[in-house]
Amino acid sequence: MTELLFYLSPPAWVMALLVLPTLALFAFAAYRLPHPSLGARRVLIGLRLALLALVAILILGPHWRHSTTQDEPAPLAILADDSASMHRADVEGQTRLSALKQLLASSWQSTLAERYDLSAYRFADDFQAMPLNGSALTGKGTATSIGQALDSMLTEFRGRSQPDVVLLSDGRSNSGTELTPMAARLAAEGIRVHSVAIGQSQAAPDFTLEPVRLPGRLLVDDDAQMTFRLRARGEALPTQAQVQLLDENGRVLDSTTLPTPNASGTLVHLQARVLEAGARVWLAKVTPAAKETALADNIVSVAIDPQAIRIRVLYVEGNPRWEYRYLKNRLLRANRNLDTHIWLSSASRDFPQECTSGLTPLTRLPTEATNLLDHWDVILLGDAHPETLSADPADGERFLSAVETFVKKGGGLLFLAGPGAGSTALQTGALGDLLPIQLDGHPAPTAPFRAQPAAAGIPHPVSSLALDPEQTRQIWGEQAPLWWAAPSGALRPGARSWLVRTDAMGKESPVAASHRVPDGWVGWLGVDETWRWRFPQGERQLERFWRSAIRHLASTRLRGTDGRAQLQVDTQEPEVGSFLTVEARLLDPSWEPLQAPDGIPVFHDDLEALLLQPVLDDPGVFRGQLRIMSPGPQSLRLTLNQTPSGETLASAAYTATLTSLENHNTALHAAALQELSQITGGTSVTLAQADALLLRLDGKERIQHVTSREDSPPSPWPLLFVFLLLATLEWALRRRWDLC
Repeated sequence: MTELLFYLSPPAWVMALLVLPTLALFAFAAYRLPHPSLGARRVLIGLRLALLALVAILILGPHWRHSTTQDEPAPLAILADDSASMHRADVEGQTRLSALKQLLASSWQSTLAERYDLSAYRFADDFQAMPLNGSALTGKGTATSIGQALDSMLTEFRGRSQPDVVLLSDGRSNSGTELTPMAARLAAEGIRVHSVAIGQSQAAPDFTLEPVRLPGRLLVDDDAQMTFRLRARGEALPTQAQVQLLDENGRVLDSTTLPTPNASGTLVHLQARVLEAGARVWLAKVTPAAKETALADNIVSVAIDPQAIRIRVLYVEGNPRWEYRYLKNRLLRANRNLDTHIWLSSASRDFPQECTSGLTPLTRLPTEATNLLDHWDVILLGDAHPETLSADPADGERFLSAVETFVKKGGGLLFLAGPGAGSTALQTGALGDLLPIQLDGHPAPTAPFRAQPAAAGIPHPVSSLALDPEQTRQIWGEQAPLWWAAPSGALRPGARSWLVRTDAMGKESPVAASHRVPDGWVGWLGVDETWRWRFPQGERQLERFWRSAIRHLASTRLRGTDGRAQLQVDTQEPEVGSFLTVEARLLDPSWEPLQAPDGIPVFHDDLEALLLQPVLDDPGVFRGQLRIMSPGPQSLRLTLNQTPSGETLASAAYTATLTSLENHNTALHAAALQELSQITGGTSVTLAQADALLLRLDGKERIQHVTSREDSPPSPWPLLFVFLLLATLEWALRRRWDLC
């Protein structure tokens, strides 16, 4: 279609309304002066007005508009749910995700593509375009936000014709924009949402196992202890639940059966001893209930990396008391993780000092801090008088001074109280400021007593003989009573008690405690009869106590292979999508804070480097953040030459978990989808009725009439010819009638 139009701009209107009437009046008046005949005047005025009309036309900007109209299909957006809840297998024996991908890959999608301008998007906690066949769907989304997905769709089509929507989902929107206000907004813009409900509304039985505490750094022969929370939801649940711990070969390491909990859950404790070094993944698994379909949350991966590291212990004692005899045997023979040197100060020069088989016995007391730091991780100071530590009293003084530096550089120290004068002299001398307790206060007990964890709070890891705090207290309550304890006072600020004793008035006073000073750990054991704890429960609990105590005191040094390199993370169970804080502490060969202004790299399992930046107010400390992108056990390594292939100086392991939002309620929420479609004027169907939706979406109501237009000015020559013709005619007539 072609039309003649004018550009009616303001300057043109001004000229047309002001100039042209003025010229017309002038022309009329001019022909009145010579008094031509009436007929002549009319002819000449008409010609002059015609010329003026041509000028007006040119001023108004004439142009031709050529219009073309064609029909195009309306836009239609497919929004597919890609959250973790789509892994639930309640669609005729297959998962919701599989059924969804099957639908998109079928003729159902291709039929829509024939009728509409089709676009496809996946959504969970984000919103992304995807191929029409759904091949990009993975079901890894940690949350579902249907409202946010619809809002993102509006943004995607801003400036274009807004599409109708086909929403493929289980309707479980657990984050982001509220759905009802978004539905009202879509309705106001004339956008219809047609929903396809995927899944079953029945609350199927479902067990969920969530990590609460996973093993940290492990050594060979350690007990890997872990705690989980078991939840149960849905209908037709069994009366009991079985939770097992499986090794990398599927062998059962530990198992427990407990009454089926409710949705709030109950704690489950599992443990197993690690016998070999090397990284591996164990599995904690709850046996599925009958007809349980959501099985992914029944299993928790537990990453462990036991190290073949031996803790180096120096035990300094004065006299061969009963506690010394027991502890010496325990250190030398009972634990294959320990390398121990014994220094008995009362022994004669001819007496060979004892040590772990294969080591060289001491011939003199070490007196240099660097020597202590290079050869030992933990020092045990027993009932030995400072003046008799060595044949040369000066060596004893130098040793104690070196011990103080050893602790401040990250070493572990345990004071072992005894009834002799040596213990008191050590604790009140130059090292007294390192004690975690004040010595003034409660006097020594006058009657047998039982050491117990403090009544309030969770027992200290050293005294935790069981994963369940109440079970721990029960075990300690059954231990043999003790007959002697050193006088003790209040804990120093920052210290924490391992064990306490309670007097007749119910007042607690510490029996064993520890605190950090400043990078190392200092402990105090105020009894010398731990050997009595072999009765009546045998060696197992006592062995566990001493292993935990030494591990605790050596913890700073164990973060690295030699104590100079430490690597740690702020949590061992980060959620996918969160940021993990990574911190490294590095000392140079002189045990001084390492200087690295440009930062240091640590390496992820995929060899990707994370650059840790120096902390300005904490020399030798480097810190950075890592975005967690995928679930499962993972680790970080700090290497010698700062390359992925370098020798590992320190490592840190963690297990990334998916957020529990997608596990709380996985039943189909059909009502939400129906309400959304009803408000927007769309249609809601089940997956089995998806073909019926094709019949209702026939493509006729949403056909667009798209018009393309092209403007062009007319040729000036015809108007110029007419203008010249009229001007010539007007001039000729004036000559003929003698009006020139």
